[in-house]
Amino acid sequence: MPHSLKTVWQRREVSEPLKSDILRMLLDDATMEPEDVQGLLNDYMKQRKKKKYLSQHKYKIYQGSDGRWFTRFPREEGGSVQKAFRSRDLAEKAIVQFYEAQEVSPTLQELFELSQQEKYQEGSISEATLSRNKSDFRRFYGEFGQTQIKDITVDSIDTFIRTQKGLHHLNSNGYANLLAVTRSIFKYAKRKHFISFRIDDVLEDIEWGKNAFRTACKDDEEEVFTDDEVNALAGYFKRKPTGKHLGLLIVFATGLRIGELAALKWTDVREDGLYVHRTETTWVDEDHHTHCEVRNLPKTRAGQRRVPIPTSGKWIIEELRKLNPDGEYVFMLNGSRTRAIYFRKALYNACDAVGIPRRSPHKIRKTYASILLDNNVAPKLIIETMGHTDISTTNGSYARRRKTAMQRQQVIDSIPEFDPIAR
Repeated sequence: MPHSLKTVWQRREVSEPLKSDILRMLLDDATMEPEDVQGLLNDYMKQRKKKKYLSQHKYKIYQGSDGRWFTRFPREEGGSVQKAFRSRDLAEKAIVQFYEAQEVSPTLQELFELSQQEKYQEGSISEATLSRNKSDFRRFYGEFGQTQIKDITVDSIDTFIRTQKGLHHLNSNGYANLLAVTRSIFKYAKRKHFISFRIDDVLEDIEWGKNAFRTACKDDEEEVFTDDEVNALAGYFKRKPTGKHLGLLIVFATGLRIGELAALKWTDVREDGLYVHRTETTWVDEDHHTHCEVRNLPKTRAGQRRVPIPTSGKWIIEELRKLNPDGEYVFMLNGSRTRAIYFRKALYNACDAVGIPRRSPHKIRKTYASILLDNNVAPKLIIETMGHTDISTTNGSYARRRKTAMQRQQVIDSIPEFDPIAR
């Protein structure tokens, strides 16, 4: 490689025409390696682009008395904003990125896909979460997803969010999913200098009335199992002690999530209870194929915990060991792990067998939480056992009335403070 020519070409003060001539000479040199050729071309194009953007920047770049470098940038709403940098090179780099962003304008869908792929590759989201986010994007963004980022304004985001809430009749969970996808897109766009505003500022300015996210009212009887129903199911499970039935008894005794139960390994069964730190996750991909796997992470950060088993329920573990002494997972059949869906089906069948309304395994978890609350268990122990972040979650979403009308009447009648009103 002609070393002297390359040295001259790399000097900053060399004029553009001379650089172009030198580059052609270097590229014509057959002794150069392909990667060297590509490197020179990339460097040359980068310098040309830098010169172009710096030439169209109408604001002065200057050094202040404190040694920092300053320049101004135009704002979408008019006027300009001043920014400071530690060096002139950093100031020029910011200028190039700013004008490059104005020229290159990807669509919201392209930004979404790039942001999701980045999170997936760095391990901050699972494949299941990636698939769910893609589904949410298709649901909410549709044609709007083809809009270029340069055409997006704060007002258009506000209008879009409000429209989607009404169009899809979103409850609080659905609205949270919409915001999660939106944040992912625009935080990535901000980091790549395609926009100058913060999406969190935009979303915080969208106000809703206190009744904007009303949830359907359900009778407590639909949300939990009563004492009589628990007794009926427990008796049925004991008469037919299959692995799935014993597993459902574990849920009644511990409040485990059904995905946590299906992912439980024998190494997680300790003397002081169950060590919960993994869960089963299921999702449907873009080709409508269902995937099911065990993640070595809990459902939530608070989900990693130790759950005590009542002494009266220790026999369940002993019976499970007899059924599956050599398996990796606690619940296995014919060498395969028992998936959460089979526990769900077993519960439905059991409800039919004892003549009570069908309820999901999550209703067992709500029953467990309600039992703890009814018995005045310390809030700290409740949230640690349930895997919640605070007691308000338990009180707000899990606490349910389990007593029958007659039982509630008996409780009221037993309160001595009501005696003075008796005839």
